[in-house]
Amino acid sequence: MPNLDFTLTGEYVELHNLLKITGLADSGGTAKMFVASGAVKVDGVVELRKTCKIRAGQTVALAGALLRSSHSAEDLTNAGNLLLRAAGLLPLRRNTSYMLETLSRLRNVLERELDLTSQLMGKRLVGLLAL
Repeated sequence: MPNLDFTLTGEYVELHNLLKITGLADSGGTAKMFVASGAVKVDGVVELRKTCKIRAGQTVALAGALLRSSHSAEDLTNAGNLLLRAAGLLPLRRNTSYMLETLSRLRNVLERELDLTSQLMGKRLVGLLAL
């Protein structure tokens, strides 16, 4: 069974488009026919929806070929930037020293939150034991 890896450039790709893009189907019509006939499996289960959204980490099987999906390195970088933006720490400059400083600040914030959570849980445990 040939194994093919494909990299998503977005959040998902529709199943029939994936079959066409990877060359497992000659055309979109052929891809839709494969799906409608029950010849395609997604994560080991027959999939009959032509527009089923295939996301990173899923596998698609057709006629002895196995496709594995993954995110692109750019998507992972963007996810990291979203996390930094959510924490209010997205760097304005992209030099290494600034990135290291930003990650260090993020680590300090997370350590403080963990410490506060631990203290709170300890107080609750002491209160429960006093009962």
